[in-house]
Amino acid sequence: MKKVIIGIHGLENKPSKRLLTEWWKHSMEEGLVAIGKYRELPVFELVYWADAVYDKPLDPDITDKNDPYYLDEFYTPATIGYQAQIHEFRVKAVGLAAKLLKRIFLNEDFSMKNSSVARNIVQRYFHELDIYYRDYGNDEDCPACKARKTMIDRVVSILNQYRNDQILLIGHSMGSILAFDAICFYVPEIRIDTFITIGSPLGLPLVLSKIAERQNAARDDKSSIQTPASIDRRWYNFSDIEDVVAINYKLNEDFSPNRNGVNPIDRLVKNNYLMNGRKNPHSVFGYLRSTAMSEVLSAFIEEEEPKLSAKVFGTLKKAWKNVRMAFSGKEK
Repeated sequence: MKKVIIGIHGLENKPSKRLLTEWWKHSMEEGLVAIGKYRELPVFELVYWADAVYDKPLDPDITDKNDPYYLDEFYTPATIGYQAQIHEFRVKAVGLAAKLLKRIFLNEDFSMKNSSVARNIVQRYFHELDIYYRDYGNDEDCPACKARKTMIDRVVSILNQYRNDQILLIGHSMGSILAFDAICFYVPEIRIDTFITIGSPLGLPLVLSKIAERQNAARDDKSSIQTPASIDRRWYNFSDIEDVVAINYKLNEDFSPNRNGVNPIDRLVKNNYLMNGRKNPHSVFGYLRSTAMSEVLSAFIEEEEPKLSAKVFGTLKKAWKNVRMAFSGKEK
């Protein structure tokens, strides 16, 4: 049984699968180096579904910012000296806002109220989420229906490919919804060693209501939602307090333990993504190299991987420093 990391990307159009896969790997490797626990990554598979919604990927060679295929967010190593902050006041404010949203949109059994307002918000701001959750009636041949089927089929296909291996499953943004649905409703028999959600909207009222609706037949206690039974060891949920997609980051309050005693372990992390002086607390690259994420990744890998010598690690760390300086345009 080999170790496998499976990642699922999030909302909006993306660059090509080849390039995005490379950038995910760079981000994870950078995080491991930063905590002094570099390990060679095991097999990594990125579930790429953007092409189910968009006709072609974003192009890093396009310079016209008005072009619909202009790519404005590249992988860049962490900026030297930049430290994201977790402000206590914002933590309290976000916590209150999340509770208010749930009070406005959810009943105690997680069914929706004011559903038309919620639908309008999703249709306006979350195009892919609208495609995924829209009610198409009996029209299963519509383009949006086919896109939705492709999204989940891609996840199921990769999980089936590695069903006999030890899986670390990472879902970013909407990718966390696809991951949850796949292991809960489509292939619940496939064992997941560790589940990681980053920048996840799983706590949004509409998403909670959709999951609860599908679980209702099997739920005796409708005051919480069941963690997928296939998660064997841990479910980590990492969020940056400034990430509006993950505004309800306390998933532990909504998801009850599965038969293995697993439910979400919520952790606020510092997403240090910065490009041209602009931060993005929802960036997958900042999440993948965050300290907490890197510690979990290292623990998953190191059970069978030997530790590198201090000399080798020092060489790698120096190399990463040179790369960061090159990206920032500074003298080495």
